[in-house]
Amino acid sequence: MPTSTIATTVASTIAATTTTSGVNNNFIMCSSLIALAIVIGFLLALFFVNRIRKEIQNGSINDIIAFEGFEFDPRQDIFFSRIDAWQREFGYCRLYDDAAAPMNMIIDCEPVEFDYAGKHWLIELWKGQYGLSCGAEVGIYATDRPHSDKHPFETFYKKIDDSEFLSMYFSLKRQGILLFTRAAKHWWLTGFRVGEFSDPADLQMVVIITLKDSEMCKAFTEALQKLGYNSKNMSVKGNTVRIIFDVPYSKQPVTRTAKTDKEALEFDLAMCDEFNKLTQNFGLSLDKLEFLRSRNHKMYDQALSIGKNSNIFFENHSLKKYFKGRTRHDSIQKD
Repeated sequence: MPTSTIATTVASTIAATTTTSGVNNNFIMCSSLIALAIVIGFLLALFFVNRIRKEIQNGSINDIIAFEGFEFDPRQDIFFSRIDAWQREFGYCRLYDDAAAPMNMIIDCEPVEFDYAGKHWLIELWKGQYGLSCGAEVGIYATDRPHSDKHPFETFYKKIDDSEFLSMYFSLKRQGILLFTRAAKHWWLTGFRVGEFSDPADLQMVVIITLKDSEMCKAFTEALQKLGYNSKNMSVKGNTVRIIFDVPYSKQPVTRTAKTDKEALEFDLAMCDEFNKLTQNFGLSLDKLEFLRSRNHKMYDQALSIGKNSNIFFENHSLKKYFKGRTRHDSIQKD
């Protein structure tokens, strides 16, 4: 979908949804202004991204992947997020999830919100098809600002401190067959396999998280139970919680419908088929990227859009005063 229509799609869908739920017209007008801000913010950010990409285009593939915020695991043939990934500076807001589907990323989302130690926390699980990649994520965010359960779009979560990282693990299976696993003390535990296609409904995550203490564990498990989790898909041992995430309990992004999911997944499948056909003589994804780098730049750019690609952040970061006009270039050059 053309970038210029993505913001309009998100804003119009939100506006239509909130109208039926009785939210006042001021919010609808705000959505339209948001759409305009999204487009302007994206165009400005895109300028800086392209400039930096040109500066490093002669570097190694590993350097370029690091620039995107990821590393490569050759043992499992997956890309995963770095601790110091630039995405950390962009925090989280609900609009990030709503912006995914119009970009052909069909992802099941499970946001778990709770209060602990004077902050409102979010631990969110994701699994699905991220355009040309199949993958999964666990993200941790928090805010000390007032929040509204009635207006979740208004809540913006900041990055957590290094001391607040949690030990996490997840496995990702498709129809019972293991794709890969990830484990680390992190704020954003991820794994993505380029050229792999999966319907989100066929994916299952087993997530294990060790919380800071019994108070945090209690708050987190109570939030899970409020969503609908029970002894069949959740267990607790000490301060460690094990979750089976297959069918999400949470309401999914307003931009996801049966029609748009079908169209986007068909597009993603065709893109994966083309990618695999072009790179059939290579084994590891890193070698496939190296090949595409000089042979098919369009597909190369698609493959580099690992996970939630940068457009999601650039199209939304200008909405929050927190960023104060910062771009991805600023986050890379910080401190």
